[in-house]
Amino acid sequence: MSVEDKIEEVTQPANKNLIRSTWNVMAGDRGNGVELMGLLFQRAPESKIDFKRLGDVSAENIKYNRKLNGHGITLWYALMNFVDQLDNKKNLEDVCRKFGVNHVTRGVLDVKFGWIKEPLAELLRRKCGNDCDDAIQAWWKLIDVICAVLKEHKMGVTERIEEVTQPANKGLIRETWNIVAGDRKNGVELMALLFEMAPDSKKEFRRLGDVSPANIPNNRKLNGHGITLWYALANFVDQLDNKTDLEDVCRKFAVNHVLRGVLDVKFAWIKEPLAELLKRKCGQRCTEKHVKAWWKLIDVVCAVLEEHK
Repeated sequence: MSVEDKIEEVTQPANKNLIRSTWNVMAGDRGNGVELMGLLFQRAPESKIDFKRLGDVSAENIKYNRKLNGHGITLWYALMNFVDQLDNKKNLEDVCRKFGVNHVTRGVLDVKFGWIKEPLAELLRRKCGNDCDDAIQAWWKLIDVICAVLKEHKMGVTERIEEVTQPANKGLIRETWNIVAGDRKNGVELMALLFEMAPDSKKEFRRLGDVSPANIPNNRKLNGHGITLWYALANFVDQLDNKTDLEDVCRKFAVNHVLRGVLDVKFAWIKEPLAELLKRKCGQRCTEKHVKAWWKLIDVVCAVLEEHK
């Protein structure tokens, strides 16, 4: 299941109510976060390897370990943040993705983060009583959102292509592409949005000269780049029914970016500008699902670029 599917699952009314009813019992004691960390080290001792920076996390030293105390309290506030966003799927995804960043950089991906499930279940039983099995399952669905975010960082080119070529995603991309495809100047507008929304990207386009908003209509180099980008997107969309061809054109497209040092993180800057362009051109016909489908297509190129890091 994708991140979106996991979020859809945990935000069902029954699951939200189960999470909140137990959270209301526990939320007031930040020390529960430290206790949760202690249970993690007890239930999954192999997890200690990922917390060497915290020093001595033996059971007898936990109450004296200030670094662990800080980490536990921070974890508790993270859980609070997740619970607070249960009524807003977009916000929940955003905070989960932000939370996931720090774990990815430390190599804590989906399997390792999943170790927190059993300790969390034990904490819930201690604080809320033994009759909370349904609530435990609901909480585990919330943890699964984080795991799904972290799992994305393990996906290679093949997995990304498999994801974007699912019928639902292809349909969403084509619905919006059919609206915007005819105007090649949308590529120029997309570049302008990139410079506006990710100003750091201008450093990668010095060869285009003056890309200030006032000069964009007169910049022939930028005009050519924007039109070329639009044809590249057309090429990607045209190959959605053939996974091999999609991979080949994405790899060909990536070559020039690799040569200029534009790898996955920098290329991903195009996501928010693309979302804004689609919303401008398609209006209410462009939903968050459409945007997410397009981002999955961008993720294919990012996965190719990731290979060159």
